[in-house]
Amino acid sequence: MIIFKIPTSFYPMKTSFTSLLFIFIYSLSYSQSYKVTGTVQDSTDAPLIGATVVLLSPTDSVMTGFAITNGKGVFTIDDVKQGDQVLQITYIGYGTFENNVTVRGEGKSVDLGTIKLAGNTNLLDAVEIKGRFIPIVIKKDTVEYNADAYRVRPNATVEELLKKMPGIEVDKDGAITAQGEEVTKVTVDGKKFFGNDPKAATKNLPADAIKKVQVIDEKSKSAQFSGVDDGEDTKTINLELKEDKKKGYFGNVKAGYGTSDRVDSKLTLNSFNKKLQFSGILGYNNINENGFSFQDYQAIQPDNGGGFRGFSSPISLNFGDRGNGDSKNLSGGLNLNYDLGNKSTFSTSYYLINTDVNVFTGRYTENRLASNSSINQDTSIASSLSNQHVIFSSLDLRIDSSQTIDLELGLTVRDDESNSDRLTELSRLTGNLVSETETLSDTEGSTIDVDGSLDYNLRLGKKSQVLSLEATYGRVEASDSLDIFQEILAPSEIQAIKLNQFQLDTSTNNNFRVQLGYKQPIGKKQYLDLKYTRRNFSKYRIRDFIDKDPFARDLDLSSATDNSTNFDQYQMAYTLDKSAFLFKVGMTYHNSFLGNEEFDYNGNNMLVRNDNRSLDSRSFSALLPSMNLNLFDRALRISYRTSLDEPSLNDLQTIVDNTDPNEITLGNPELQPEYEHRVRVRFNKFDRFTLRSIFASLTYTKTNDNIVDSIATDANLVQTIKPINGNGSTNIGGFISSRTPIKPLYVKLGLSANGGVSTREVYVDNQLNNVTSLSPSVKIDLENLNNDMFTILAYTRTTWNYNNYDQNEQLDSRFLTQTYGGEFIIEMGKGFVFDTEIDYFQYFNDGDRINDYALWNASLSKTFLNDKLTVKLTGFDLLDQNKGIDISQTNTSLSKSTANTLQRFGMLTMIYKLSSFGGSGGGKSNRVMIVK
Repeated sequence: MIIFKIPTSFYPMKTSFTSLLFIFIYSLSYSQSYKVTGTVQDSTDAPLIGATVVLLSPTDSVMTGFAITNGKGVFTIDDVKQGDQVLQITYIGYGTFENNVTVRGEGKSVDLGTIKLAGNTNLLDAVEIKGRFIPIVIKKDTVEYNADAYRVRPNATVEELLKKMPGIEVDKDGAITAQGEEVTKVTVDGKKFFGNDPKAATKNLPADAIKKVQVIDEKSKSAQFSGVDDGEDTKTINLELKEDKKKGYFGNVKAGYGTSDRVDSKLTLNSFNKKLQFSGILGYNNINENGFSFQDYQAIQPDNGGGFRGFSSPISLNFGDRGNGDSKNLSGGLNLNYDLGNKSTFSTSYYLINTDVNVFTGRYTENRLASNSSINQDTSIASSLSNQHVIFSSLDLRIDSSQTIDLELGLTVRDDESNSDRLTELSRLTGNLVSETETLSDTEGSTIDVDGSLDYNLRLGKKSQVLSLEATYGRVEASDSLDIFQEILAPSEIQAIKLNQFQLDTSTNNNFRVQLGYKQPIGKKQYLDLKYTRRNFSKYRIRDFIDKDPFARDLDLSSATDNSTNFDQYQMAYTLDKSAFLFKVGMTYHNSFLGNEEFDYNGNNMLVRNDNRSLDSRSFSALLPSMNLNLFDRALRISYRTSLDEPSLNDLQTIVDNTDPNEITLGNPELQPEYEHRVRVRFNKFDRFTLRSIFASLTYTKTNDNIVDSIATDANLVQTIKPINGNGSTNIGGFISSRTPIKPLYVKLGLSANGGVSTREVYVDNQLNNVTSLSPSVKIDLENLNNDMFTILAYTRTTWNYNNYDQNEQLDSRFLTQTYGGEFIIEMGKGFVFDTEIDYFQYFNDGDRINDYALWNASLSKTFLNDKLTVKLTGFDLLDQNKGIDISQTNTSLSKSTANTLQRFGMLTMIYKLSSFGGSGGGKSNRVMIVK
């Protein structure tokens, strides 16, 4: 149910469904229709012919009328509703001019008289205009959203603002996709904010500090320097601050305490001026919330029955909110950006993250195999503690007009410890128990990760004649120790099987990449690119298994591996780059080398090379064509890419992993690389007069020699998992999002859909199945247009997941997820705001509903001290239905797990805004004069 416009006399405090329906019908017929006329002239009284005249709603800038001036500069707009409007006039050479007008009176016509546009001339009696907004502007490689066009609750973060914007999706973990692509970086006023961590800005900056949200296809450093698109872009969001937030400081202090001793506290402070941007964050909570991307809430527990390559889960539904388990989170950070002048900047940031998680989990998994199907029942108690320090710095130097240097350095130091107690029962489908395993484990680990990059660009004479150098280096040193005790009881065995070991795992990873490029203009808007790339990956790993009784090294399992992957690429490309058109075609010769050495301990406990398992260096070569085509002012983009992807180092290692005695994994040194073809089509369009938007993309991927996992099961239901090359796979994925206002109903209608269809091979018990999977998802949402007093949002989402097997039809599966939700925000006057939202989930398997769940949250807030202090009472999970239930399905299994999670609680929170600004910072204002 949605209410759109309510006269003051019908302001709802306590409203029944009947009265709301009456108000809805009344609002549709309440206003009269008017004809608005006027004349547009320049400062010399000459008529301006063909000027664009638009009337906008003052609350949300939805267009209410549109006209073009005739040969005499006269315009007429019909069917205009009574009330306040924003008049906007656009004419080439004069920019955009605006003024507030009121449409009312006894007659059916309103004459605005003569309106004079005065360019940059300061008119004596002109009216200064406060800028109004168009919700979306599309500028070639950028989709720009005006933040004021999207209403959010008081004290909302940027993350909540992004959820309102068409074409942008934010999942429950805070990951962002825009126009169907993952957003990998978020900047603030074009500057890095806590490194390249997208969630640092979206979860901590207030929405009311943002003027514009820009979704950018960010070009490479070389392309930005040369001004020529090279087709290598990443999806980036830039948050443009409001002018009054760019000089001074702002932030807030939050302190909340609730039932069950729940605590939520945070201090954020941002101090900005022309040269310096400084931000600080410090927070502690025990309500399972985090403010950065680096937190790891996964407890030390095996993933029974799924998660393998080639068996990726087509459906995974988590019936819960804020994550499973009970966690305490301490996080803090400092970020600094300094303008060095001459377009040079320095940026540095530091994170401190401490997470303490306790999880109690029960999991039921049905493994549906061609033979030896089984049931796995698993219960575990696990706790983990993680400490992490992250430092990131960057230096962007513009030496002069012909040279730039960009440096980045990063350091991560992490320590983890965990312990768990797990009981696993493995049975046949008949119910006969095959084995029962209890596993006690204590784990300690540490990681040091160092990485850096260099970009150097040199202009040689002409602007687009550029020599570039890119270099990256990374080194990761990791050490883990596992103290494990397992007791495996089999009914058919008299003697229990026991495992009592220390398992030590140390590794060193090194990688580097060097790329040398040269760009040469060869004609008008035509360019030739030459590139050479060298890349190296190496990993040295030692795994030591020490039996505790008797205390001795297990020579069958202990080993070491030395793997390396190197490749050389030689690329040539031709580019035709015009303002509204881009065509690029290229060819790359790729030559790679894979090396694998394995070492075993001899009788003297010395590592010696195992010649039988070690492999000589193998080489692979391929031609990799590519193409880019951008049309219609780059609204339509078509790209084609090919790639040769070598197996991972873990896939090549023949080390046996026996941590889970029911799932044994090992590598395959004979793997071949994958050869992938990818075609992508993207289309973006926004009509500023109708306020209709559409964002769409379609991707086709074909992979030859795709790497999948083969599963073999023995008579005791123990699975052995090994990666192998398949005969190829295909995938078609699409995304579309559209939003349009429906003026007669005073609503915004949003439609979005995504999903795909894929074909691939599955190997289970040496039996080949060709599997076709279908996974579409459709969302419909409605939001009222006139939201100056309140906002009502309603939505529904349906997701289907189908898997069809050509050989084993008993493995076919049909899953459906149905979600309904809504949000209601109302400003009740005198600083009172009521906000409530509810989401209801239903999950079906082959037509049978197997779970449902509702989450209802509500809050009432009141502001004091000129809106600086907010006191808020929040109820979380009012229905007490929040469940830590996760249902996942792979090609061979259906798994359902339950875990402890955050349930119903109430909390009283106080938020105090910190702010001090040195002025509005506004620039020149366009002016318009109405002559009566």
